[in-house]
Amino acid sequence: EALSWSRADWTEALRSSSNRCQVLKGNVLNFQIPGHCQTVVGNIPYRISSALISKLLRQEPPLERIVLMVQLEFAKQLMAKPGTAKFGMLSALCAACARCEVVIDRVPPEFFSPAPRVESQVVLLEPFKVPPCSPQHLEPLLRALLGPKTSKDAALETALDPWAEELPSRWRVALGGAQL
Repeated sequence: EALSWSRADWTEALRSSSNRCQVLKGNVLNFQIPGHCQTVVGNIPYRISSALISKLLRQEPPLERIVLMVQLEFAKQLMAKPGTAKFGMLSALCAACARCEVVIDRVPPEFFSPAPRVESQVVLLEPFKVPPCSPQHLEPLLRALLGPKTSKDAALETALDPWAEELPSRWRVALGGAQL
């Protein structure tokens, strides 16, 4: 029966089920998630997956749990391990800032109306209570290291600026030697 519910039916069921659940309406990328929220759950527009996950990992105070339905190919990139072809900035950010796992391996297109042309996957991110580094500082560094090769030097200098006093004096030489 729940599969045939409309968005309004789901909204009403969630609102009436508990005072612990709050349904927020609006553009999530422009919305400030209230500080008392501990969990974010959503079936998000696939075109904003990267931007939303980045925003949620930078949420202050940190969330306890993020559960999102994402496009299957995006989930593979998100969960990619270092050294694999799909590993990139967002997979590095997630690995550094959260415990990540797949909770529903495959959601077929026919579960939606209208059916998309892609399969989906449900992922769970549990941000670390004390991440090894602030996601706000780590993200630009990872973008500079793992992003497109154009203007990498300037991006890397900007990203490393918050740590400038803590870096060894010859850090530029070391990164150059590492071909980063």
